[in-house]
Amino acid sequence: MKLRGVRLSVWRDRYSLSTNQGFTLLELLIAIAISSILVAIAVPSFLNLVDQTKINLLAEQIRQSLKEGQWLAISEGQSYSVYFKKTPQGLQVGYAPAAETDSQGIASNGTSPPEPESWRNLSSSIPPEQLVFTIPGPSNNKITFLPKGEVEFPSLVFIAMGTSEHPRVNTRRCIGVNNSESGGSYFQVDKDLACDLSPNISPTQVDSSAPEFPTP
Repeated sequence: MKLRGVRLSVWRDRYSLSTNQGFTLLELLIAIAISSILVAIAVPSFLNLVDQTKINLLAEQIRQSLKEGQWLAISEGQSYSVYFKKTPQGLQVGYAPAAETDSQGIASNGTSPPEPESWRNLSSSIPPEQLVFTIPGPSNNKITFLPKGEVEFPSLVFIAMGTSEHPRVNTRRCIGVNNSESGGSYFQVDKDLACDLSPNISPTQVDSSAPEFPTP
């Protein structure tokens, strides 16, 4: 009976000792290495998701600004231009009547369009030095809507994060504006179709023509 008690006591002491030892140095190093790998994988993906959220917000703000310019043209019964410009505070938008138009809403030659009286800041979450913005073609960074809501000519607004020479592919967004067959204009925010048509557009590489979009 005493021998059995001694063996049981020894077993209990060994079990208690083994459970109180904690992690060995090797186990701790392995755990740190695995954690570092997981963080290295997760952080870039998270930052990329944050940047895509920022650029999506800006794309939606640009789309809404264009729709507002279209509404001004229809409600005022005259052509209206939506202007964009980059400033140290970020991307800004402004509205102004287009140059004097004839009965069909076509701008008369030789008339200088008025500048917007006020400007509104769009998303300020993207630092200006990290924002790539352009409207390809001889538009002077503006898009004009005619009195019936049609866009003067099909246009494309290109935005991305990065530099003019190297816009980041996964943050490219294109806001297309085109006239529909039923009248008026429609707006298309895209990161596949529109941007793949002109994947390397930048302020230093401006095409002279805007791409066509399929009519809905």
